Amino acid sequence: MGVDVFSNVLLAGAIIVIAFFIGATSIGGMLLGPALNILGEVPIHLVIPGCMFAFIFTGSVGALFFTKGGAITRQDLVELTLGSGIGAFAGSFALAYLPSTVIQLTLAVLCVVSGIRSLTVGTNHMQAGRFLRPANRVLLVIGAITGFGSALTGTGGPLILMPCLMALRMDTKRAVGLAHVVQIPIGIFATAGN
Repeated sequence: MGVDVFSNVLLAGAIIVIAFFIGATSIGGMLLGPALNILGEVPIHLVIPGCMFAFIFTGSVGALFFTKGGAITRQDLVELTLGSGIGAFAGSFALAYLPSTVIQLTLAVLCVVSGIRSLTVGTNHMQAGRFLRPANRVLLVIGAITGFGSALTGTGGPLILMPCLMALRMDTKRAVGLAHVVQIPIGIFATAGN
């Protein structure tokens, strides 16, 4: 009985820390699945659909706050949501035809590249003090790529989206806001598919 209580407290603490990182950076959600699987001993076939469903809510809350704060516009929401929805649908279809090793390798590469790219590009453009605001058509294309890759890997979207936006030298606050937004259509399509 004592071990169960300790495990539940540890899992609750981990989820609170992960929720903080989701809110602050939008990419903390990639830690949720492993925490539920390892600490909560939830089977992986239940973890992924549960995480995708949760991303709908974290994305909605983030979109609300970042839209009200003026970091993102309604046009940003429309372009990114449309692109990521189309991409997620196509990625869900492609998922059935790819071997699991390809998907696992893709996820591993994305994690490493995302971390390296966010650190190097983010630091360089922040020092220069130059932020760009790409055309919304660019958000449509990036959204489609993000939706496709996220549907293949089971991530909520920010893992792929953030390095793309940082490579475009987008303002970090706007990039984090958009990373919250992208979770909504990806979470909805993935939940429907699961």
